[in-house]
Amino acid sequence: GHLGDEISSETCKLSVCFSDGSEILTRSYMNIPDTNDFHLMVLKSSGESVYDGPYGGCPEVLDVSPGSYTVSVRSAEFSRPAFDFPVFGDEQCVVVQSQGHAYVNLLCTQVNSGVRLDISPEFKSSYSDAVLYLKSSSGSLMYSFAEKRTAYFMPGAVTLLMSRGAVDN
Repeated sequence: GHLGDEISSETCKLSVCFSDGSEILTRSYMNIPDTNDFHLMVLKSSGESVYDGPYGGCPEVLDVSPGSYTVSVRSAEFSRPAFDFPVFGDEQCVVVQSQGHAYVNLLCTQVNSGVRLDISPEFKSSYSDAVLYLKSSSGSLMYSFAEKRTAYFMPGAVTLLMSRGAVDN
């Protein structure tokens, strides 16, 4: 145990910031919160939480022990498909060396994907009794013929299903 105590008592520093230009990107979208309101999580490889809260509330320098850390930031929680719900953020791994100071430059990119269907009038009249669904591994959304919103999904396969009465196609 004594050796482990020595290692964990070493002080190292970890700083997290957004790369230049991230603010401009988030402001160019409507209804995206300011990056200060993004949810930031800093986890040690052991699963121990170093910081869990708003990005704007994180100290400029975190005192940590040597080891590897996962730094994750999100504009919102997103686990199931939803309409008009783009999510921005980043996730990076960083190794903090003994007595070192590690810097994480977060990028602000869209982490989910949008899908919009363009349904022709001929299709609508031919299948007027049909219901369309967009389905992924995390859930599905009913997509009406009148739908104008964008459906958002996490990366992965998205399947279009058509249901007519009790028959799925």
